[in-house]
Amino acid sequence: MGKSRKNRKRAVTRKHTQPEERITAVRPTPERQRHGVWLDLTGPGKNDRAAVDLASDQIGWLYHTKQITSSQEQTARNVQDAWAAYSAELNLSTGRSCLDIGPVGYRGDDGNPHVIRAWRDLTRRLNSWQYGALVHTACQDNPPGNIRLLRDALNILSEPKKVKNIA
Repeated sequence: MGKSRKNRKRAVTRKHTQPEERITAVRPTPERQRHGVWLDLTGPGKNDRAAVDLASDQIGWLYHTKQITSSQEQTARNVQDAWAAYSAELNLSTGRSCLDIGPVGYRGDDGNPHVIRAWRDLTRRLNSWQYGALVHTACQDNPPGNIRLLRDALNILSEPKKVKNIA
């Protein structure tokens, strides 16, 4: 006779394991490559590293095309950082989705006055035209309307602050 149900051996199912694929960095499409300035990756492991676009924004593009100097580019990056903190502190919106139902307006706290003071101290030495050119290009990532105004603003901000001697 056959084996009873209790004594039958069950078929053991094995999990199907796929061989691990080598993960490589995602590369930009050919169309995207035509519109950027890409760092050439060389050396071992170049396929594992991400591609870097050196002109991913207006400031990068202006620096790459030699319309601004490296010190002006670094100053613009510092301005971008200060602007990001300032706009986040003031809860400035660049547009809202119809699905965004988060609160807008008064938060009920005192906020961080140091961030606002830092932005105002940074831009205090600029006239209104230079301030507009700086915010338009460096902060809002638009092409510069007047490159001379932008350069002047970046030059002013890259100079060390003059301290008055009271003696």
